[in-house]
Amino acid sequence: MTGTRVTTEGNSLTVVGPYAAEQLEKLGALGQLRFRPVLAQETAGSRTPTPGPSASHAQGRATTGTLRAHPAGSPSASASSGADGTSASLLAKYRALDCSADHTYSGAEQDANPDSPAVACATDRSAGQPPSKYLLGPAILTGSELTSAKAVNDTTNGAGWMVQLDFTAAGAKKFADATGRLAQNQMPQNEFAIVVDGGVVSAPYVNQALTDGTAQISGGFTEKEARDLAAKLNSGALPTPLRFAGATHITKR
Repeated sequence: MTGTRVTTEGNSLTVVGPYAAEQLEKLGALGQLRFRPVLAQETAGSRTPTPGPSASHAQGRATTGTLRAHPAGSPSASASSGADGTSASLLAKYRALDCSADHTYSGAEQDANPDSPAVACATDRSAGQPPSKYLLGPAILTGSELTSAKAVNDTTNGAGWMVQLDFTAAGAKKFADATGRLAQNQMPQNEFAIVVDGGVVSAPYVNQALTDGTAQISGGFTEKEARDLAAKLNSGALPTPLRFAGATHITKR
């Protein structure tokens, strides 16, 4: 979060910045962050796919729409027993998974083991948006390999608000290798799901290897959406939980 000042005293940490209390509170939520390749994705209803902008910029971009929708009933062909480590029981769980707005899926369906495939729902359940569910491969990155996520406004290229990711040296290598493999696939298998606490908060696609240790997730974000996504990703990268004690509005004199 830009424009903030952080001070510490004992076991307390104070963050001062031009943000609403609910945005600051999100920084204290310890998230379990995983970057997982998408094996299959299914969206309820009959909404047509909404492609994101091109990912062929010089430095490489991961691009995303609002968790892009695919036609209902058309999961990827790789969603078969034994492919990518998936089992018959996991496939059954994926097919039975209900991500509708009035359904809260159980803890057994949460993203628990980074080394195994998983199923997950999209967390974006806005009015009028059909729910999406995902069959995901083993994690390619975890929160410990993300150094920061920040919302930036690209006025130079006219891309608007996006979220810039920076990785550790080890994370950058893993990300470059993974995006190189994903870029050779067709949708939705050229996507990686960003999973926080078992829910998919974003599923960008790539069409080239991203090799410079950074990535920009773009796709028509508002400023609030970009800042909220960055806060969620940063919460997943925290090495220790923080408890939100309260917020105070400070008026300039």
